[in-house]
Amino acid sequence: MRTIELKRGSVATYDDGSPFLVEAGTLDLLFLLPDPNGQYFVVDGTNKTLIPSDGRVSLSVNVGELRLAVKRYIGGRMVEGYAVEPLQVESVDGTVTAFPELSVLQKRAAQLEKELKEERTARENGQKEAADELKKANKEVASVKKDAADAVRKLAVAFLRYAYTDYRRNVYINTRSLALDQFLEAFGFSKEDFTAEELAKIKEEAKI
Repeated sequence: MRTIELKRGSVATYDDGSPFLVEAGTLDLLFLLPDPNGQYFVVDGTNKTLIPSDGRVSLSVNVGELRLAVKRYIGGRMVEGYAVEPLQVESVDGTVTAFPELSVLQKRAAQLEKELKEERTARENGQKEAADELKKANKEVASVKKDAADAVRKLAVAFLRYAYTDYRRNVYINTRSLALDQFLEAFGFSKEDFTAEELAKIKEEAKI
């Protein structure tokens, strides 16, 4: 079972970022809910599953990319939403394995930084190392870090676009007619967190 802690204004990640086996196509998750009030649902495309008070949920998964989101409702009205890092689900020789995409990138960046520190230490201790190798390692660390940061931003924009479309379409939850900046605040973000291009993307109609 993997644990996911929900935090406002950030993409929720799995507690253990290493790849893990998915037994019988079932993904067992434990959600740490930030507030016990209201109802929480985990959403996978058009499927919506109620998260009980203990936070434990079992989901059926298929090979491919799994994108989850959690929505919180009070009195039938959606008041908050949380994006969850994507999972890449792969099957090799009958064994189904899930790879947390953001965690893999972040783990790779941490490993590269560790290797880079060790290499710098070795150079300082008088061991002869090629300067171009050090430069290459620096570039690789920066590249992986950028990939991880870009992935988080793209996921946040895609999630908010989906949620904003749902909010505008659903008369049962669109009871306050929030402007975009007010809507973003309900999710722990502000307009200053995004570029003009990203804000325009969020306001686009999503296919849901």
